[in-house]
Amino acid sequence: MTATTLQRRFTGPRADRPPDPGGRCHTAVVTVRGDLDASSIDDFGRVLDDAFSTCCRGVVIDLAEADFVSIGAATRLVDAGRRAYRLRLRFALVSGSPALDHVLVVTGIRPLFSCHRTLRSALACTDGSGKVGV
Repeated sequence: MTATTLQRRFTGPRADRPPDPGGRCHTAVVTVRGDLDASSIDDFGRVLDDAFSTCCRGVVIDLAEADFVSIGAATRLVDAGRRAYRLRLRFALVSGSPALDHVLVVTGIRPLFSCHRTLRSALACTDGSGKVGV
């Protein structure tokens, strides 16, 4: 069973993006728990769409609690990174495990991402020091 959730982490205002109604910008955090494969990829895509449509600073995909990420899902990660680039948003991944790092290396996409071991590190990246998309 897989659960994909979306959280909004609020940060200070950003000049080139409108603030939320409370006057703050946020980074969207998409957290995946369980397997990210053919049976869950559509749900993952819907949560990503929501994340991209509501954030003003960046998107972090937290895979630290993912048990498995398929090659197809890895392709979706690349698509998400490209989308972030087109929208001029910060984009980061939390890999959290050697197994996931291996998938990213084998697929050749590891160098495309700002990858982090912790959510805290990834969030710090979206505050201005990380890659903008892929």
